[in-house]
Amino acid sequence: MNNLNSKSYWCGLGAYAAFILLATLPIFPQPLQFVAVAQLTTAALVASVAIAILRITGLDKRIHDTHATFTQALLGILICCGLYSLVAPASEPALMFVTFVLWVAIALPDLTPYRVLALSTAYLGIYAGSFTGAILTASDPQHSAALFHLIFASLVIAFLYTRASCYVQLYNRHLGQEVALDAAESRIQELTTQDSETTALKYMYFRNQLVKEKNSVDLDGGTFSICLVDIDQYDD
Repeated sequence: MNNLNSKSYWCGLGAYAAFILLATLPIFPQPLQFVAVAQLTTAALVASVAIAILRITGLDKRIHDTHATFTQALLGILICCGLYSLVAPASEPALMFVTFVLWVAIALPDLTPYRVLALSTAYLGIYAGSFTGAILTASDPQHSAALFHLIFASLVIAFLYTRASCYVQLYNRHLGQEVALDAAESRIQELTTQDSETTALKYMYFRNQLVKEKNSVDLDGGTFSICLVDIDQYDD
């Protein structure tokens, strides 16, 4: 999805819409009625259009969400889990949890601690709205399943947050090392080509320039000149 005019970009949007359709399909009674098909199609189109707008306007880069992967996952959770909550509030909690894991997997390469919290908040909010009664009522048939998947989801979220935090720390450390390395290379280049006291260019610099000019003349033709100047009493 790098090139907005490429077939792969539009195929990616189509696959995204199809994924939402397949993720929400199990909650609708079979065979599908026209109203259900319209709801599914609308949800998929809304999500795909939103992602297309982000990419076309360049907002994904402005919010540091390259290729809108995080936005895709967030919309996927809100739409799929939201439809589960509205259409089939008594559906199995496992279905909602699996959907959450699938959408997180899509955004996994670009997850930061704050994005993990955003995805988790969206999921847990919808989950709590659907299964709070089952979690709090021991006699509810879904009590054990709802409580188990809540605990399991909390463990997964904690793992993802820890992983994202470690990745950010390693990334920042790597950036710091790159900056230090660039500064060291610049300093070495300066010491090998300039005198530390007078900043006059050294022999190494002139030799490299001579080799560079000779290679250029050998390749493209032409001539070049060398001028030698003897400066007496330079130290004075």
